[in-house]
Amino acid sequence: MLPGGISADQAVVQLLGGQWKGMVSVGCFEPSEIVFHIFHGTGGGTIYRATAMDRENLFINASVAIGKIPRITAIVRAHKHFHLYMEQNGQYMLQIPCWSAWVPNKIYARLYGRMQPDIGACILQITDDERIVHHVFLYDLPQIADKVEGL
Repeated sequence: MLPGGISADQAVVQLLGGQWKGMVSVGCFEPSEIVFHIFHGTGGGTIYRATAMDRENLFINASVAIGKIPRITAIVRAHKHFHLYMEQNGQYMLQIPCWSAWVPNKIYARLYGRMQPDIGACILQITDDERIVHHVFLYDLPQIADKVEGL
């Protein structure tokens, strides 16, 4: 939490001129009718990174089927710091990359090779026929905290 009681996420959104919607948001980007479920956070997959997104997809579709929530067309997740994009049966799943390099903490050091992040951004284009076109921009990973040096 930053001074003034706002989160770092909220501060970034405001600095970029966006409107803060909270940690989770369900909605459409007008005039499209594609329903997005956007959340800053997600569970993890034990080994396969797509496991978390597959699980999210399964449970969201189960909730849709029994009438608990409206149909979700696009599932967008953040915070795992890697990029993954899947499209299946007209539903889109996107794990967005992050903006930070590898951080030396206990969890990340233990899984050093697996926790190397993807750094970049994604732009989603919604076409006139209500399809999503995915554009990803991934950058070289800077070695900051784990720079090779003489020992």
